[in-house]
Amino acid sequence: MMISVRQATEADIDACAQAMYIAFLTIDKRHHFSSYFTDLDHARMATQNLITNDNIYGLVAEADGRVVALAFMNEKRPIRAVGPVSVHPDFQNRGIGRKLMDMLLDRANDAPSVRLTQDAFNTGSLALYTSLGFNTVEYLALIQGKFKSQAPSDLKFRPVFKTDFDKCIALCQKVVGFDRVPGNPIDMYCVIHNDRITAYTVDLSTDGYTLGETEADIQALILNIAAKTSGELAFLVPTSYPNLLRWCLSEGMRITKPLNLMVKGEYQTPRGIYLPNLLY
Repeated sequence: MMISVRQATEADIDACAQAMYIAFLTIDKRHHFSSYFTDLDHARMATQNLITNDNIYGLVAEADGRVVALAFMNEKRPIRAVGPVSVHPDFQNRGIGRKLMDMLLDRANDAPSVRLTQDAFNTGSLALYTSLGFNTVEYLALIQGKFKSQAPSDLKFRPVFKTDFDKCIALCQKVVGFDRVPGNPIDMYCVIHNDRITAYTVDLSTDGYTLGETEADIQALILNIAAKTSGELAFLVPTSYPNLLRWCLSEGMRITKPLNLMVKGEYQTPRGIYLPNLLY
């Protein structure tokens, strides 16, 4: 069977959603984890957001005109972020995922690094990414739940304003070695200590990221966000911060899934606290 690869278009949204949904559902159920996508509509919304985003480059693989695999790469920053990558279960173990990844990596050959997060229980994708030169740099725990404690009163908490961007950029570069501040302050909040921004978050979730100078700054930020949230929070915590992870567990959070942060190329170990999202 001939497999062809081309760039994804808006006409592929439904077919990509179907392939991605069944691929995630199958591997998650096999390992007794809840699927990332709640239903096909959720997968379709995610696929539409990916394909219509000008900063994201997408590929689809076809077999006899049927979309059987897809892969996306975020190109907004110099550091490229890969994901999701999905192959329909009926077409796995045929080298399709490797072919898609090879093409994305060729396109990103001038990037200082390419990064992704990977479900640690998925040994097939772990083997693929490792063989392609990715290194596991952090073990991650996806945590979910509601926090028990009230936010501390000794640290100021407020939204991030555009006038704060230079300070946020400086903090981001200090902690992780690159600039990842978005173009607008929606869903951005910060902690102020001694008249300085010492931590900020961009949407405390699996789709956002959070960083700060100390665990105390991060805890204050999280508790303030939790006080604003009626439902459960869900975000990633590197296990290299065992005290922070233990604190989250003592606060009532639970670990729901293990993941790996994988990098091909440059990587600076965070000089502070960094909670990544599902890309990096």
